[in-house]
Amino acid sequence: MADRRGFSLIEILVAFAILALSFVAISQAFSGGLRMLSASGSYAGALRVAESRLAEAGRLSPLAPGVTEGKSGIYTWRLEVAPYDGSDAGLPQAHEAVATVTWEGGGARTVSLRTIYLGAPENG
Repeated sequence: MADRRGFSLIEILVAFAILALSFVAISQAFSGGLRMLSASGSYAGALRVAESRLAEAGRLSPLAPGVTEGKSGIYTWRLEVAPYDGSDAGLPQAHEAVATVTWEGGGARTVSLRTIYLGAPENG
């Protein structure tokens, strides 16, 4: 009887099945990494919008209690300014500002930053 060399059909099918499962696992890990990268970029963008809203508060117009809203690219922002009672800490006139930024990205996402402005801010 001749010595047969090579692989049987079953061995080849098992090898292809293992290769296919490996490919699926690698592609899922890669796509998950891309989703996380996109989400972190969106989060960083929302933080930049919130920081810029807080930085502009009292600079472009007088700081006064109230709410302003707007849209910047994919982000919707809301700035709320209210008097801050710092009398118990001996603080001068103060205002609290909260910048909230929302955006869509796999569901509604929100970032909020808060700061307190002491005294009357300068305009311009």
